[in-house]
Amino acid sequence: MSKETGLDFASKVDGRMYSCGHDAHTAMLATAAHLLCSHRARLKGNVKFMFQPGGEGYKGAKGYPPTINDGAFVDLEETAVSRNFGQGAFARDAHPRMGSEDFSYILQHYPGAFAFLGAAPKEVNSVEAAGNHSPYMEIDEDTMTNGAAAMPPSPLNF
Repeated sequence: MSKETGLDFASKVDGRMYSCGHDAHTAMLATAAHLLCSHRARLKGNVKFMFQPGGEGYKGAKGYPPTINDGAFVDLEETAVSRNFGQGAFARDAHPRMGSEDFSYILQHYPGAFAFLGAAPKEVNSVEAAGNHSPYMEIDEDTMTNGAAAMPPSPLNF
């Protein structure tokens, strides 16, 4: 499958593309680690940053257990996001999603939460935006700043 966005950084190899959002997540997590490091004296313990080693994992989506968020951690995230980005910046899903992924294994052992960052291009309705694995997938790169800034408050307030 070829990337169909016409962006300068799309793969130049015909029939090859990477379009999942993990690169954006890695960039945001690296930035969050840098930000959190400047506040390390405020931490009450150790923080481990996990970079997903493979886009789709070795078990495939059907081999993962359900992804179940820790309710207290979701509350912590909501407070931090609302405080930093204003009321309405955090929205809870009205209904559970049927998704599963490798982060579910972490949540079986440690409190945490899987969250979505609205990163559709500004001119595109998020409901109509191309999905993560589409050859038309694009992100609004300005949202990466917010994504990186949203991560450090949780370990600082945990």
